[in-house]
Amino acid sequence: MKNIYHRFIKVPFEPGVDLMSIPIEDEKSNKHIKFDDLELNSDFVNWFKNFDIEFRWCDVFYTPPNGGTIGIHTDTTEMSDIVKINWTWGAPGSKIIWWEVKDLNHIIQSKKTDYNDSVFICEEQYCRKIYEQEITRPSLINAGRFHSVYNPSAEKRWTLSLPAIDIKARRRIVWHEACERLRDYIIEPERDLGAE
Repeated sequence: MKNIYHRFIKVPFEPGVDLMSIPIEDEKSNKHIKFDDLELNSDFVNWFKNFDIEFRWCDVFYTPPNGGTIGIHTDTTEMSDIVKINWTWGAPGSKIIWWEVKDLNHIIQSKKTDYNDSVFICEEQYCRKIYEQEITRPSLINAGRFHSVYNPSAEKRWTLSLPAIDIKARRRIVWHEACERLRDYIIEPERDLGAE
């Protein structure tokens, strides 16, 4: 099985946002925050435009320390291979985990509480772990497949998550397109996941 879930990428500019300064009222609960892409570093934004990639909005995810999780979900209400470009700060040893649903009858359509974005969710007992990765550098993330987050560390986990949009077609970019466009900047080769 091919790894269609994660790649580290080399990006010559920082996004220019200070997530650690965002106030959190309840530090023991997950938080999903959206903010305008105009807050991003313009050099960073323009670099991605060289590959016909833009960001119309940005997602920020906070995962609390000491076993905090974001449950198994997709970022859409259809199975897809849409790509986000992610940075994570803090929480060494935390990871994103991708899953395969063993019984499709257990998939539930839900809504993200903060912004009412429809997503699919599924309980872990109905899933099989496929792949996991600690995000230590800028990364391509397949957000259209079922995934979750786990933070076992004693630190808060902050993630900047940028939905990759095709500038000309005005649609979400999918996995194979992102890998092709950014092929010269991928710094982790594809890994065969075996027959798990």
